[in-house]
Amino acid sequence: MLVAKKLKRPPTSLWKSILHAWMSVRPGLCKSEPTNSAETLRQPVFGNPLIVNQGGKPLGLSGRSEGNSLVNAGCSRVREFWDSEEKEWKGLSALGVSFHPSNRRNRDLIIASIPWDPATSNNVPSVGKWISKKEAGQTSPPEWVYQVMGTTQSTTNVSKFRRISHTGRIQATGSHTITIPLEGYEPVRVLAQDNHRTTFRLAKDLPLPGKKPLLYWILGSGFISDLKWDPGDWHWKQTRNMGDAPFFGYSSKKGYQNARKPHRPPRIIEFIQRLSLQNSTTAQIVARIWHNARPRKVGALIG
Repeated sequence: MLVAKKLKRPPTSLWKSILHAWMSVRPGLCKSEPTNSAETLRQPVFGNPLIVNQGGKPLGLSGRSEGNSLVNAGCSRVREFWDSEEKEWKGLSALGVSFHPSNRRNRDLIIASIPWDPATSNNVPSVGKWISKKEAGQTSPPEWVYQVMGTTQSTTNVSKFRRISHTGRIQATGSHTITIPLEGYEPVRVLAQDNHRTTFRLAKDLPLPGKKPLLYWILGSGFISDLKWDPGDWHWKQTRNMGDAPFFGYSSKKGYQNARKPHRPPRIIEFIQRLSLQNSTTAQIVARIWHNARPRKVGALIG
């Protein structure tokens, strides 16, 4: 690379300034609200911008912050605080902590900060969503996956897909639909990919008539409730000329718009201006590298 040849051993202060400027460009990635019970129950309790205390700050875990003993007992997500059978929040004994007043206070604070009621969260999948039957203790991706074509209160019409490779790719087994009961089925995260492109997107819409068939892939273990990280939890915030975009909807144009700060030049520009007074050649190299890499910064995080 050009930077490696020209700036092989740069001063430490130089790269500190470059790194500081690089980190100052925020990509605009935001947490999305959960849309069903599975997404609600897998929400992390601590460090989550959607779960905040009365002061409007996410619950933390430093010093004497909320829930240190609860985390030691394995309670870090909403599902650990919720009793799915009794449809209510667990008490201290069910959480596995002592009846110390601080534990009770922290438990009440955490539950009061959770803005959703899992008992009333949407459990009926909408058209285009993906579901599969989950067996007790299952950790591997499901073999059969179903895309919802229509639902009632207790049953749903679905298209049937089968996993055909260890990579998680799934394929339709026919053009007809079948009817299955909703009980025992959980949401599954599936990604769609056009045959002629390498980009992915969340598969949540029905295929359009006359369009080329898509390639479908199960993400990770498949079941949303078990995913450690889910792209459905994130979106790119709105800019002046573009609305919110899904996680896989990032573009260089959106990256430029998110990086620009109205009426205030980015710190990297200010740094290059100062640097040019000391060493114009180095300033030109840094400016060239920054210009080429800037629109792809966040794209590299996705790839």
